[in-house]
Amino acid sequence: MYSPIPSSIRTINRSTDRYHQDDATTITELNNAIQISKNNKTPGIDSISNECLKHLLTTAKHKLLRIFNKIYNTGIIPNGWMTAIILPTPKPGKDLTQINSYRPITLLNTTLKILKKIITNRLNWHLSNNNFFHPEQYGY
Repeated sequence: MYSPIPSSIRTINRSTDRYHQDDATTITELNNAIQISKNNKTPGIDSISNECLKHLLTTAKHKLLRIFNKIYNTGIIPNGWMTAIILPTPKPGKDLTQINSYRPITLLNTTLKILKKIITNRLNWHLSNNNFFHPEQYGY
């Protein structure tokens, strides 16, 4: 039915340590993702800022962690987290009466951004530890 995978395409080594793929998200991963988030960023529709997340009590972080793990295991993201605010922002020195004088800025929920950082970190860890990046590749 399907053609075999060409030998030039690398396959994932399924026998490697799968920690970063299947295990529950840890409080350390959550704390790291929160700490590397930049301050003074406009939050999304939930109005939760990075600064607010950085001051969460441990009990609140554990509740957020349970939500993240449920999302990670089910693949279902709350609808409210997927709602973005798109703001037209004027380009400098352009005629503000023209639509092409604006660029869109999308404001996403901070909690979704934190979850995305955790997943991105896991994916990067897996790709790096399984030599998916060429030694001369930079920037990604």
